[in-house]
Amino acid sequence: MSTPEVKKTITQVDKATKAMAKIVGEVTKVTSELTSLVDTSESLAFDIEAQSSELAAIAVQIQEAERTATAELNIRVLENEDKVLSTLMGKRHLAVISQDKLDSLNDDLYSAQSDNENAVSTAVAAAERTANVTLNSVKTSLTATHEVATAKLEANNDSLTDKVAFLETTVADLKGIIDSERQARVQMSANQATPTINVGGGK
Repeated sequence: MSTPEVKKTITQVDKATKAMAKIVGEVTKVTSELTSLVDTSESLAFDIEAQSSELAAIAVQIQEAERTATAELNIRVLENEDKVLSTLMGKRHLAVISQDKLDSLNDDLYSAQSDNENAVSTAVAAAERTANVTLNSVKTSLTATHEVATAKLEANNDSLTDKVAFLETTVADLKGIIDSERQARVQMSANQATPTINVGGGK
């Protein structure tokens, strides 16, 4: 028959075994959470890469819009030059003009060209400023999103790492308790099994 001490030892071992099983369940749960976190990290990386591609596409569109706007402005400048020259010639009703008049017309044309070039430069600079503001705004937004996602991921990783370390330490402690209880039970059983020798000479 089992002595009360043996029963008590067995009960403690059973409790420790159940506790270890519960800890193993917690470790399994944490492992599942880590796997889910890795999947979330991969999804965030994919989203960031997609947004980066969109940003690159926006930059290309802005460049194309700038080139188109510049070409249209250049066409307008050429058309305006022709109109200026036609107006000046019509005002003077001249088909053939003197050198002085020609020089005057050239001066007027040069002034008009300078004004048009200044207008083109101003318009292009304004378009570039608008494009840069838009591009910087998109970059800032994507950078902020990436930083927030990275900080959240790092915080979750640190929390889960600490939890796993705590659970591993607890499991190790419980294993030590079980081993000690097992050794005590074996020693107790060995003591009970040792026969008692009567050395008093009685029959």
